[in-house]
Amino acid sequence: MAVPGALFPRLVGNKHGEFLQISSKKHGEFLQVSSKKHGEFLQVSSKKHGEFLQVSSKKHGEFLQVSSKKHGEFLLISSKKHGDFPDTDLQMSSEHIENTR
Repeated sequence: MAVPGALFPRLVGNKHGEFLQISSKKHGEFLQVSSKKHGEFLQVSSKKHGEFLQVSSKKHGEFLQVSSKKHGEFLLISSKKHGDFPDTDLQMSSEHIENTR
């Protein structure tokens, strides 16, 4: 398992953890995780080999967006209210979150 410090060279916190940003750049890859105000907004984005994945959530999981771009293909999955979305969306989200650890 990699050392967190090596994966996330920059960690920024502002006033009681209301805003947190973690950025990592390695081999042309970019990873950003940000949170504002009690976790109401969370964004995770990753860019690797021209692929782009973004997962965002606002206000108690009422809004979830997962987008992926690979080889010119574009996929957008969005859900509002109570996090109702197919299991495949959950898998995409969980796999990405695992990759950011």
